[in-house]
Amino acid sequence: MPQKNTHGQRKPRQPKYRLSPDTMLIALRGASKLSIDEVAEITAPITAAFIQLRRAQATMLDWSVLAGSITLALRIEAQGVVRGLDEHLQSAAAALQKVHDRAMLSGQWRTTCLYAAELEAIDTGVDLHRYQLEQLSQSELIRAIESAEGDVRSNRGVVVNRQQLEVGVDA
Repeated sequence: MPQKNTHGQRKPRQPKYRLSPDTMLIALRGASKLSIDEVAEITAPITAAFIQLRRAQATMLDWSVLAGSITLALRIEAQGVVRGLDEHLQSAAAALQKVHDRAMLSGQWRTTCLYAAELEAIDTGVDLHRYQLEQLSQSELIRAIESAEGDVRSNRGVVVNRQQLEVGVDA
């Protein structure tokens, strides 16, 4: 039964969600493309990880950064925002899987050299991911990240975000 106030009238309906004072600003922010600085900030750790992998000095974290970026690139491709890159991104994912398999042969991560084809596939994947990011809006990126996180979790992987790495929290 609806609650009544002291004058016998129904209480006004309370909205479920807090209303924003500037809904248009929020919509515009979500629709705007990522800035050059934002793309650079996102791709900096990816580029650093690729350099380490290319030098045969990569840690498992470096590999994970690259694998996560390719997973995200595949989700962006699946969204349909930037199309036609699937074959190249799948090649990069397969190359990263081969690197992982070789590095984990002993049961612990050991750095490994890359074959030329693997190096080329991963380099192309990283470049295409950067191109994708330049085409995305903020809301499209957020949707792709959430989808990629779901993919990782459904494959029994662990999702670690950058803040956890900076603070040193175990995932």
